Parts: sequence; C-alpha cells; structure tokens
Amino acid sequence: MKSSPFSTLSLSTIVMILATLVLLILPITDNFIFTTKSFTLIFSALIVLILFVIKSIQKRAFEISLTPFTIPLLVFGGAVLASTFFTNAYPVEGLLGMGGAYLSFVIISLFTPHVLSRKHAGTALVAFSSIIAVLIFASALELSSASPSALLNSVFGINLPNSLLFNLSGSGMIALQLSILALTGLVVRAVTTKKLAKSSAVLLPLLVIGVALFGWSILPGNPANSPTPSFASSWSIMLDTLHNPRAALIGVGPASYSNAYLQFKPAWINTTDTWAAVFVQGANTPFSIVATLGLIGLSAWLWMVSQVVKRVKSASQEAAPYYWMLGVSILLQLILPPNVVFVGVQAVLFALLIAVERNRFPVLQVKALETHLISAAKSEAPTAKSLPVSAIIGGTLSLILIAGMFYLSGRAYAAHYYMGQAERAGSQNDAVGVYQNQMQAVTLNPYLDSFRRNWANTNMMIAAALSNKTDATEAEKEQASQLIQQVIREARSSTLLDPNDSQNWEVLAQIYSNLIGSVEEADQWATQSYVQAIERSPNNPALRVALGGLFATQKNYSQAASLFQQATQIKADYPNAHYNLGVALKELGQYEQAKSSFEVVLTLIPADTEDYKTVEKEVEELSALIAEQQENNPTESVFGGPQTGTTSVSGNNPSLVDQSLEQAGTINPPPSDGQVNFENN
Repeated sequence: MKSSPFSTLSLSTIVMILATLVLLILPITDNFIFTTKSFTLIFSALIVLILFVIKSIQKRAFEISLTPFTIPLLVFGGAVLASTFFTNAYPVEGLLGMGGAYLSFVIISLFTPHVLSRKHAGTALVAFSSIIAVLIFASALELSSASPSALLNSVFGINLPNSLLFNLSGSGMIALQLSILALTGLVVRAVTTKKLAKSSAVLLPLLVIGVALFGWSILPGNPANSPTPSFASSWSIMLDTLHNPRAALIGVGPASYSNAYLQFKPAWINTTDTWAAVFVQGANTPFSIVATLGLIGLSAWLWMVSQVVKRVKSASQEAAPYYWMLGVSILLQLILPPNVVFVGVQAVLFALLIAVERNRFPVLQVKALETHLISAAKSEAPTAKSLPVSAIIGGTLSLILIAGMFYLSGRAYAAHYYMGQAERAGSQNDAVGVYQNQMQAVTLNPYLDSFRRNWANTNMMIAAALSNKTDATEAEKEQASQLIQQVIREARSSTLLDPNDSQNWEVLAQIYSNLIGSVEEADQWATQSYVQAIERSPNNPALRVALGGLFATQKNYSQAASLFQQATQIKADYPNAHYNLGVALKELGQYEQAKSSFEVVLTLIPADTEDYKTVEKEVEELSALIAEQQENNPTESVFGGPQTGTTSVSGNNPSLVDQSLEQAGTINPPPSDGQVNFENN
C-alpha cells in the first residue's frame, strides 16, 4: 500500500532526528558539543509535537495509546518538572540541560507513535544502523588527515584534535553505546526472521568494527579515554542527597548534579587523579536520577524498565529488535553515566516500539468536550473530510504554544551563540568583542548563572585595565567606576540564580578580593563569599588556600596558617597548600615547622623545576634562622609546640565559619533587593 505524504514526512523526520542527534556538531557556541546535542533534542521534540498536532487536526481528536509505558513515562515527566521547578527559583538551566533532555524523551516517546506508520519501523532500524555506520566511518577518518575534525577546523577556524578523541556523537563512550544498540537490533532481527537482509549483511561487519574501534579507543592510555566518576563516590553522593527529605523525593534538580558532587564529594577522592574534576553525572543512570530527580524519578524509571524486561521475551517478531535494543540500553545505563544523545536515541526506540505494537493497545481519544477509550483499529479508521471549528481552534492554539516554545528555545540557543563568539574574540585578544558578545548573550538569556559569572569577570578585566592607566581621563575613570558596579551586580546575580553553585561564590569572592582598597568593606565581603563557597564545596582544598591567601594579604598569618593547614589535611599531597603554610609559619616565627612544610613541598614537585630551586632556598634560609635561634637560645625550642614532623598552628582550631566571621565581624551586605536584575545592560 502506498504511503501517505504525511507518513513519509514523519518517517523522514524521525530519521533526521536520529541523524542530527548522532552526527551533527555546530562549533559556533560555547561548549558546542553539549549545546548542539541538547538543543537538537529539544527542537526535535517540538517538531514531533507539531506533527502530532497536525495529525490530530486531521483526525479531529487528540489520541494517546494507553501502553504499559504511558503512565511510567508521564510519572517520569512529572518528576522532571517537579525537580526542575521546585529546586530552583530560576529553572531555565534545568530546562535547557538534562531536564530538557528528559522532557524531550517523554514527548518523543509518547507522541511520535501517532505520527509514524507501523510499517516504517523496520525502515527506521536500518536507517539508524546506517547512521551509526556513517559515524564509524567518520571516526575511522580521524586516523588520517582527511577527517571531520580537520574539515571543521578549516571551516570554522577552530582547533579540534585530529584523533579519536574527537567524535561526532560527543565521545568515544557514546559512540560505543550507539554501536552496540545498532548491532543488537540487526542481530535480533536476523535471528527472529531467520534470514539476513542485504542491508544487514553490509552493516553488521561495519558495526562489529565500530564496537571494536570505540571499545579500544576508550581503554586507559588510548585517545578517547576520559575520567568517569567512580561507583563508590557516586553511591556516597546519592546517599547523602537522600538525607534531605525534599531532595530525597525530587532530587537537587536535573542540571544540578555537579552541585551535589561538590557538596558531598568524599574526602578520599582528593587522593585520586580526578580530585579536581567536577562531574555533571553519576557513575550510572540510577545514581544520577536519585541525586537529580529523587526517589520519584527513580521509581518511574524502574517502572519503565520493568515493563521492558517483562515483555522482551514474548515480543512479536517486528517488536523484538526494539525490545532487545531497549533492554541492552538499560544494561548500559546501569554501568555508564547518562548523556543527551543516548537519552534521545532511547526515546526514538520507545516510540518505534509503541508504533509497532500500537494495534495491541487501546487509545485514549480526546475531542472537544468528549473523551473516548477506543480500539486501535477504530483509531485507524478514516475520518470525515470536514473539520469542526473546535478541532481548528484547539490545533491552532497548540501550534501557537509550540511556536512560543520554539521562540524561547531559539533565543536561548542564540545566547549560546554569542557566548561562543565571545570565546572566539577572547582567543584573538579582542576585549571589546568579548564584552559586547557576552552582553548580548546575557540580554538574550539572563537566567544562566554561568553567563553572568563570565560577564562579571570580563567587566572586572576591563575595569582593572582602565584603573591602572596612569593617564586615565575623567571619562575613563567614570567608566571604570560604572564597570565595577556592574561587576558586583553581575557576580551577585549569579549567586541568586544558583546559590548552591560554589563557583558563583568563588568568583564573587575573587572579585571582592580584587576590589580591596577600592570598595569599602570589600575584604569582609570577600571573606564571607569564600565561606559560602567552601560550605558548598567543603573538600576543595584550593578554596581554603584562596581564603588563607586573603588573610595573608591582610597580614593575619595566624588565620592564614590555620586555613592552609586545613587544606593540607583535606589533600595531603597538595604542594600549594604546604608551601603557603610554610610561608605563613615563617612569618609567625615558627621556623622549624615552616621548614617541615617546605620539605614536604620538595617531595611533591619535580626536582628539575624553578619552583624546586625556590623552595630549596627557603629551606636553606630557614635552616640558618633555626641555627641562629638555637645559638641565641640554646635551652628553648623555637616555639611552644612539639618539635615533630607535623604542623600544629594553634591549640584550638575553631571552625572555618567562626574564623571567618571573627575576622570579618558583623557587616551589612551590599544593597540588594534579593532579586536578579534582568534589565538589559
């Protein structure tokens, strides 16, 4: 039977979604790989909604198949919405990140089956496998000079690595997962039909090569190997999030795993090579879902999983490839972190599965002021040619709503484009270009804390350049003053947009530190900001070193030494902490302990560096000072503490917050109405 134009269009759309999701990369934005993939998935979901509305107008009713997956998908979508809107007053970051990916997953899974013809399922499987074959071929080209990365570098003037480290899907790990799924689908189809199609005969060897290539590339020491969070740390972080009742139910937010990671990162991670890494997902999907979407999200996910597992053995011949592909995808999710591309492909698999088995399930049909539960056969029956006014009005309103979502998503993508242009201007030392593009990005999307944070740093850089001019005019001085006010406003706005992100508080602290001497009480605000940052990332030794450095500039070496010592306790092999501790102890006259700290530094840094020579000189100088003190006071120790290899700054170590507040006193924060300023700057 000849396919209708709409059915052909729908199949083409699904194939295009898979192709762009897997293969498309537009290096014109900041963090362009994730941005391209996440917005591709969001736009794909909106296109599916448009097709669904058009189909509903044709049928004069909105229809949803009541499959075993329908309610779990709806509950999962509800968990995503609850986590997105109830964990942050400004949920835009969640909607544009993994929250948007999860919602797109639900939309594609639920609505695509009603725009896709059942007979096209087999075609879609071959199309998906062909797309993965293209991905494998493109990755193989990375072993030569005629590679996709080389082409992108020449077209866009960027510097992507010409190796297997670069992958059109996003990473070698993602490519491996996709290759395994395609291989599973073709093998299951060949087994169930007991014949090997010509297309499968060509594609299967390529997929086997792809699995081998990508599997090899991600092994330790190979080009595409990248650090991943350990199961032990992810398990610990997941359990810690459950201590908060609200987080236990709805998580910390779909885009906020990194905040939970920094807040609850176990101290032992500082003994590993990934101590400074900030992971945006857990070691696997369940750990990530519990932390970000809570137990409600995990329950819905497990419900979906159980429905797949329950039916995989009894699946029909047409549905078997998709059941097995979903089953394998679930196994992969149990051992690997979630990602946008895999979530999108899994959504299409659910959609294809439901489309294949649609005639087995009842259909919920909603008309104007009417709701019916009908059979799938009745749903496929032809409808009258004339359209009632209610169908036209309902469809038009739906399309207007979708158009509004397209506009907002497009505006958000444009903001990322301008932020990408700002990065390019920065690489060319074009400060004006950086400023103007970042300003445009903030204007288009003022709800991302990272945008505000970056623009604050740019304003600070320009203000510092103007302030340091020896022949600055009055206009330039006034401009510098205005920029400083803008710096503070933008940095504080980032802390309001996401108060749980330690990076926002760290940047605010750094800005106040740079303004000491220029802005009244800037030192106290810097101290308080560092305290806020440390409270949100308590096992980050660099933050304590930074705060200790702030006290050291104020010649409060006792407080500084205490903080440096805490940093060494958090990470014993952190040379910067030991060195600064040695400097502070030297200023306090505690020469033997200062020498011990410097000697520790010598064991932690390479011997063939200038830093090593500098520390050696410090040790020699301290040895002379210690000898001089012992000669002058032969019966006294250098100071009252025990003369051992350990460092003790004081007998009583108050908490970090007490130290900081004691130093800063009670101060009034900068004027603020508690709201983020969203006016165009």
